[in-house]
Amino acid sequence: MAKPAADGYVIREEYRDFLHIGAVCVMDALHYARRAAEGAERLRLREALAALEDRHEVADWVVDLTHAHLATTPDAHSPDGARAFRRRALQEFLTPSTSTEGVPGLATA
Repeated sequence: MAKPAADGYVIREEYRDFLHIGAVCVMDALHYARRAAEGAERLRLREALAALEDRHEVADWVVDLTHAHLATTPDAHSPDGARAFRRRALQEFLTPSTSTEGVPGLATA
């Protein structure tokens, strides 16, 4: 169901799903790094994951980690278009744009 927003956009379920994909990119990077980490670094990664899940907070170092993860982790099951879609979802999750290009579920009212 669409919900009108104060800025004149109609926010649809597709947009919420798109933002969730951006959050999942961050979660994937944190989980991937946490598997190899030990001690204090592992705790720091777990705390960053909790901040994301509980408060939707993403520290700058987590953003850098996520971009590096997307750039260096091969995804044999996804075509380049899917990788670009995930990058755009991450961008929208971290910093919503005024442009609706490449963002599903947004339409002007």
